[in-house]
Amino acid sequence: MSALKKIADSAYKAGENKQAIEFYTRAIYHPPIAETLSIEEKRVILANVQTLHQTSYKETVSPESGRASEDVQLRVSPEADDGKLKEELARGLNLRKGSKQMEKALLVRAVLNRGIIILDTDRECFPYHPLAVRGRDYDYEGDVTHFNWPISGEPITEETPISVLFSFITPFLNDPTKPGQNQNFAGTTPFTDTYAIGMFLDSWIMSFSIARLNLRENEGHQAWLNEAINIEFEERTKVFLITKNGRLLEIPRKTRAGDIYKGAKWPRTKEDGPLAFKDHITIERVNPDLVDGVAFDSGSSINLYIVPTVKVKKFQRHGGRRYV
Repeated sequence: MSALKKIADSAYKAGENKQAIEFYTRAIYHPPIAETLSIEEKRVILANVQTLHQTSYKETVSPESGRASEDVQLRVSPEADDGKLKEELARGLNLRKGSKQMEKALLVRAVLNRGIIILDTDRECFPYHPLAVRGRDYDYEGDVTHFNWPISGEPITEETPISVLFSFITPFLNDPTKPGQNQNFAGTTPFTDTYAIGMFLDSWIMSFSIARLNLRENEGHQAWLNEAINIEFEERTKVFLITKNGRLLEIPRKTRAGDIYKGAKWPRTKEDGPLAFKDHITIERVNPDLVDGVAFDSGSSINLYIVPTVKVKKFQRHGGRRYV
């Protein structure tokens, strides 16, 4: 029996649900440990985690704040679908080291550890867009959230650095490659935790224009470029993130990807400090302690919206939702 499982069992018996969830989860998903567990031990873990899933949220809410701890919110959100959790855990019990299934399980853990939300409906397809998985007509170019290559010979773990796919969307600028379709101009790129979003925006338009020289034959291209080039000037545009539960956060260009995940998560602890970004939605929330933060769109990318400064109020009027 692994040391982690022993610790988890002790915490489970003592009613320390938060610790039990943490160590049971590690035992299931960490390859060296998972391989040492017998089928019977795995079945016990599954049963215990299912029980904790049903009870831990209420038992770990702080009487002072009425809020659950961050770790429990991530793993045992009251919005979680019990059936999907059972199905996911059951699949994870017999994963083999080095398998695609194990790599995906570790990638999910790495993402959740950063405070990024994957909706239950998107877990099956993650990190791909559902239409790409189902063979529908979808413009898929190959970029997805992925583990960076580890040092040669080292196994992939949930601690291995990852690159998360970001989509940059311009709600007030049409895509010049699709005339007449009224489709927003957008671009995607994977970001590591330390990558600042401004590093992409500062050269995005010129790089696109150079790569698509054929567009210069289009009569409207110069007019489009004159408008689009504003994106490369920080004082002429603002960057927004729409969180899972509708916060409209203004993200400075110098912000690194890892700081976006940390700064946008909700509720906040004393260690987290206040919300790191300005929220342009000021109306009072019915449930202010509802778990919130950065979430994948369709399980594939994190969307950021590039809005001209002169049109921020128009974008803000509908919380950005009209332009999603």
